[in-house]
Amino acid sequence: MDNNKLLDNPFAVYTPENLTAGQIVSLFVAYPEFSKFEINGHQFIDGHRGSGKSMMLRMMCPDCQSIEKGSFLDIKYFGVYIPIKTTIINNPEFLRIENELGGSVLSESLLTITILSFLFQNLKEHASNFISMHTESSKVESFIHNEIYYSFKYSGVKPENLEFLKKEINNIEEAFADIIKMLDEIYSETVIYIRRRALTKDSVDYNGPLLGFQDTVMNIIDGIQKNNILPNIPIYFLLDDADNLSELQTKVLNTWVSYRFIDKASLKISTQLNYKTYETISGVRIQAPHDFSRIEFTTNRTGSKKEGYLSFLKEIVEKRLELYGINKTAEEFFPSDRNQEIEIKKIEEIIKNKYEKEGRGYRQNDDVYRYARPEYIRLLTQKKSSSNYSYSGFKQLVNISTGIVRYFLDPAASMYSEQQKVNKNVNEIDPTIQDRVVREEAGKLLNDFYNISTQNDRAKAEQYGLSNIDKLQNLINGLGEIFKAHILDELESQRRLDSFTISGNQTQELKDILNLGLIHGYLYKDIRGSRDGLGRETRYVLTRRLAPMFSLDPNGYSGDKSLPADLLQLLMNNPKAYTSSLRTKGTAALNQGDLPLFTEVENDR
Repeated sequence: MDNNKLLDNPFAVYTPENLTAGQIVSLFVAYPEFSKFEINGHQFIDGHRGSGKSMMLRMMCPDCQSIEKGSFLDIKYFGVYIPIKTTIINNPEFLRIENELGGSVLSESLLTITILSFLFQNLKEHASNFISMHTESSKVESFIHNEIYYSFKYSGVKPENLEFLKKEINNIEEAFADIIKMLDEIYSETVIYIRRRALTKDSVDYNGPLLGFQDTVMNIIDGIQKNNILPNIPIYFLLDDADNLSELQTKVLNTWVSYRFIDKASLKISTQLNYKTYETISGVRIQAPHDFSRIEFTTNRTGSKKEGYLSFLKEIVEKRLELYGINKTAEEFFPSDRNQEIEIKKIEEIIKNKYEKEGRGYRQNDDVYRYARPEYIRLLTQKKSSSNYSYSGFKQLVNISTGIVRYFLDPAASMYSEQQKVNKNVNEIDPTIQDRVVREEAGKLLNDFYNISTQNDRAKAEQYGLSNIDKLQNLINGLGEIFKAHILDELESQRRLDSFTISGNQTQELKDILNLGLIHGYLYKDIRGSRDGLGRETRYVLTRRLAPMFSLDPNGYSGDKSLPADLLQLLMNNPKAYTSSLRTKGTAALNQGDLPLFTEVENDR
């Protein structure tokens, strides 16, 4: 690894900004979507926090690509990583101009300055050597004396503040550093103006520069290409966590997406499923695939590509183990509870022997897959020892992570630390430690609702009753109880459930709560063709990280529950009225009346 320094723990998770290029390349495993994201064109990549978006964007930067490809000359694009969270572009004072005349102009100028600052920082750090060795000095002078000078002059920068751009260029790094300093000064000037406006009711004139994407950024990019400042490659602006932009800034960014310049530059935008709008400044909505393409980074890991995710995580784990000199497969390093697997095998044999007379599936193996592990959990529950079910073994840990890499790595790091307390040289993680950590993580998640609520949420709850966070917590607990009732009912044809579709009309309140669950990772969704072939339907998946809290089997599913919208509404607002009936009647409580509550799907193995 770069700097020849291993991380403290093979499964430790650090933000990509805090890793060196060598460390990122050493740890990185190519995501299935990575090759798609490397092609020209504007793209959105949507996924929950921890799904690996930032790592992928950071891997697209020139320092990482130079290591990966062998040299700077071999990179296919010049990636400029812009982590929105770490900039001051989303400071609260910028909300002051959201609804004011000229706010969009100031917002575009601030956003333009931000990406230009990152562009020149990357040119300074990663391209200076290439420019010094491969670009004629006359071309470098033309680029700075003409394209850069006039781009800023026409944006309103005073000529006397641009005199440094006309000087003889002796050091390209210093030249870029001076440009960055100038951009910082313009940014500071604009921010001070906005802050002053917040302190007076009177209008305040703005006399500073106003930078725009087309007339500033694209002119500079044209200059880069015309003067061979970089190899003949496009520039990718990699905007990470764009949810953190204000609504007006988001509209500015969408306006840029609507422009046609992808042969020279592309915008790669990551979101955490809370992107504020897809409207442009003019009110026109950008659309896929006309203006951009979209990669749903999380959804692709919860459905039909589950096995691909297993292989993907296996490669990540074994690459990290190899770096630490641990010669074990992922399965060997995270072994299952041996006694539990023996008992489940016995149940499998019983099911096989009964199949000819009592089989329910199309094949004997279908029944084994659907019923063996749920039956084992049921028997443990009868003995009042459901907590003894062991959530251990690599495959089971992968399934519990529900398609989010960090939700595997964070618990794995805790397991490694716990195992080190037992034996310093760790060669595998004891199943009891695996199970304990997974249960602790599930408990934290189920009790974390207070932490995701805002002070405003809690204030409203005190004044008006349940907050949205309370309703989400009620809904999640109610869904868990429904799925638990199925796994404990030996007469149910489908016992391994963790997902549902919705029948009936949904209130706006229900839609809002479901969306809140998606944003915070308690729910996932897939959009697919309906079973009757008419239109599309949404399937919601409860995160398998909560499996230990409801004694669920996280190893796949064999059906979707069709739940009425009014039942979900009841669970949100008064769950005890329903879950008490569910506990006494079991799944019979779900089958009152003529509502079609269950839809069978193919086995998800």
